[in-house]
Amino acid sequence: MNSYIARQLAVSVAFAITLTGCGTTRPPVTISPVALVYVSAATMPAQLPGDALRIDFYSSPELLSEEGYVLDDTRTCDAGESIGVSGGAVAPFLGNASIRHPFSRRKVAAEWASGPDASVRPVYSTYLLVARPAYPATDQMPARSAYDLARKPQSICLSLSLRDGYEFARTTNTLTFSAEQVAAALRGR
Repeated sequence: MNSYIARQLAVSVAFAITLTGCGTTRPPVTISPVALVYVSAATMPAQLPGDALRIDFYSSPELLSEEGYVLDDTRTCDAGESIGVSGGAVAPFLGNASIRHPFSRRKVAAEWASGPDASVRPVYSTYLLVARPAYPATDQMPARSAYDLARKPQSICLSLSLRDGYEFARTTNTLTFSAEQVAAALRGR
C-alpha cells in the first residue's frame, strides 16, 4: 500500500473515531412536566401572532450549561407534524428571557445563580400557538397545515433539540400532554 493511501486511511479512521465520540461526552438533559396553561398574546414574553399554550417544565441542571443552541420541538403526538410557534426561534424561556442562544443562556444562568431564587429549581417555558392558519411551502420551509386546538384538542409532545451544530444534535426525552389536558388548559381562557 502506498504511503499516501495509508496516511489518508489513517486520517479517515481518526476522523471517524472523533465523530463517534461527538455528543457522547456531554451529559444527557432530561425534562419533566410542570404545567400546561393558556396565555393570551398580550402576556407572553415574545411577540406571537395569537394566544398560546405555555408548556412549563423542569430540566436537569445541565440545560443551562449547554454549549450550543437549544430549540424546542412541539408537535401533535398523533400526526408528528411540528407545530411550534416559529421553529424554536423564540423558545424555550426561563422567566421572560429566551435561552435558545448560548450567549443569552450564559447571561440568564449567571443572573439566576446570583439571584434570590438561586436555590429554587428553575421552571422553563415554551409556547405553542392555540391556532395557526395553513402556510404554503417556500424555499426555506415546508408547507404547514392549519390547526385549531380550541376547536379540536390534540395530544401535544415536546422535546428539546440540543445543537452544537446542525449535524450533531442531541434530543431530550419527550413530554406528552393528552388531548384532555389541552382541552382543560383551554377552558381556562
